[in-house]
Amino acid sequence: MADRKPKPGGGGSNNSALELIVFGGLALVILTYFSGILEPFVQPVVFLEGIRAYFAPWFSENLWWLEVVAVLLSALFLWGIISISHDTQYMNLKTEQFLDTLGKDHVSRRRSLIAWKEIQKRMRAQDQNEWKKAILVADRILHEILKMSGYIGSMKDVLADLTDAQLKNIEDVRRAHAIAVKVQSDLSYELSEAEAREAIGVYEQSFKELNLLSPDEE
Repeated sequence: MADRKPKPGGGGSNNSALELIVFGGLALVILTYFSGILEPFVQPVVFLEGIRAYFAPWFSENLWWLEVVAVLLSALFLWGIISISHDTQYMNLKTEQFLDTLGKDHVSRRRSLIAWKEIQKRMRAQDQNEWKKAILVADRILHEILKMSGYIGSMKDVLADLTDAQLKNIEDVRRAHAIAVKVQSDLSYELSEAEAREAIGVYEQSFKELNLLSPDEE
């Protein structure tokens, strides 16, 4: 009679059940042991109440000087906010943004008048660095106004799309912008007073055409 060989894996189900029992027992022991550590996660309200009860006497005894520290810190933060707002002209910016919601034309003209006064002041100086700054300010303001009018893109791209029907002196503006690019990209660029005044005159004509400056404002 042939010997019967046991089928492979015959005791597999019994071994699996035994492993599950052992693993379950170990898990129960571990959870029981670490239940104190897990308590803050299982019962967070009870944990926080315990912390409050623990520190309450200390806060009661030292509340007066904590209030003093809080007042000093509040005064320091308030001073910092006021100082930063003044240095960055934050309130002026917010005022202009608020006015912008009331009417862009009014804000555009107001900003151009402020910029024009700065440009005139720089052009009165006998310093080509001031003339360069005046040209850059004029170019930036014109670009901002054109963007507010719906012309999105770099100044070069915007001027390329404009025609003399939209801006009568567009060719002169392109040449003035080319000077502004040279001034900004080449710090050693020698700008003559005549060249600077001619470029500023072009920007001035554009501002007047766009009703940002009155014909009698110079």
